[in-house]
Amino acid sequence: MKRTIGFFFVLFVLLLSGQKLLAQGNLLVAPIRVVFEDGKQREDLNLSNIGQDTAVYLISFLQYEMKENGQFLDVTDSASQPTPRADSYLRVYPRRVTLAPGESQIVRLQYRKPQNLADGEYRSHLYFRADKNTAPLGMEQDRDTTRLSVSITPIFGISIPIIVRNGRMSLNVSLSDLNVTQVNDTIYNLNVAINRSGNQSAYGT
Repeated sequence: MKRTIGFFFVLFVLLLSGQKLLAQGNLLVAPIRVVFEDGKQREDLNLSNIGQDTAVYLISFLQYEMKENGQFLDVTDSASQPTPRADSYLRVYPRRVTLAPGESQIVRLQYRKPQNLADGEYRSHLYFRADKNTAPLGMEQDRDTTRLSVSITPIFGISIPIIVRNGRMSLNVSLSDLNVTQVNDTIYNLNVAINRSGNQSAYGT
């Protein structure tokens, strides 16, 4: 009962503060974007289990690049990465979280700025992946060993961008190629190209 009350209290505080929340599967994460700049060195992330079962989440870093069509491409293991990585300067703990139903926990993210860090923006994504459920000892379900069976377990995950900005930054955003195309008698598409220049990413609504 105390955990349930604590969960709703945390959720109420986050909503009251205007904090944006991101949910996937049974995991709720806030904030959904972290920027380290102007001397900021630490951020606390709130994880909440909104499901009905105890869940385990593993935390790691990934590298994504956004294509012009809005798709995200995983380039974690790619030798070519247009955006400098931020994970080399970041520490996160704990790396593994177990949450009971309705339970919340703080995960701390820390930025350690090295000497002679070049000006610019560095970016990585913090990835929260649900570990597969493991039944407690003595509670395994009986199986028919005379038949072949296949079990498919969906694995859910959430990633949020972590951005480090250092030194002199520049950003310019402009719109061009504005046009309207007709799909049918009642539907029209508005097309516009968003152009960005500088060493800083753009974000907004």
